[in-house]
Amino acid sequence: MDQEKDIFKNKFFMFSLIVCVFLGSCYLIAFNVPIYMLIIPMIAIVLSFVFEKNDKIRKISVLIMFVSTVLIGGYCFVKFSHNNQFLKHGQYISGIASMGMETTDVKQLINTTINNNKKTIGKKVTLTCRIEDGGFYFGSEKKPQKTYKTVQELEGLLENINLDRVEIDFNYDDNRQFIENIEIVIFDPDGVIEKSLFQ
Repeated sequence: MDQEKDIFKNKFFMFSLIVCVFLGSCYLIAFNVPIYMLIIPMIAIVLSFVFEKNDKIRKISVLIMFVSTVLIGGYCFVKFSHNNQFLKHGQYISGIASMGMETTDVKQLINTTINNNKKTIGKKVTLTCRIEDGGFYFGSEKKPQKTYKTVQELEGLLENINLDRVEIDFNYDDNRQFIENIEIVIFDPDGVIEKSLFQ
């Protein structure tokens, strides 16, 4: 009977190990999760091997493996939901990645940013409008730009912007995980749009 119990425990442990390793690999490959986030489940796996004969420590290690794997999964879900709400509004220019991205629904992108920034928790996103006149700037001269982050600022932008298609650029946080800034590049060689957006 004890031998059957040991076989069952070993099978359960191996199953747990395979599931955690598989999910950890998926997190790394599909969701680009930083490797340091997988340190806790990896330590738990090592401890379970080191203290293989100590039933209590082994159970705790398996529990830590599962809990940390589930928490990382939750992180991946939050990250995917946050980024995808913006990414779905963009497409590659002419379908070629090297040409950058554009959106054909600027107002919907701004609305999505407003809805995101209304939330009490979560990553707030800044919209940066930059005017591009088709010329070249040298030295310290900067191209006109303005940032919009608060709901009031974004709603004001929504009222003033009347464009069907603009180039966009998604900028991520320092860990390259969450979108925190969206740059809208407006081509305006005549300087007409600038007056309404940069008051």
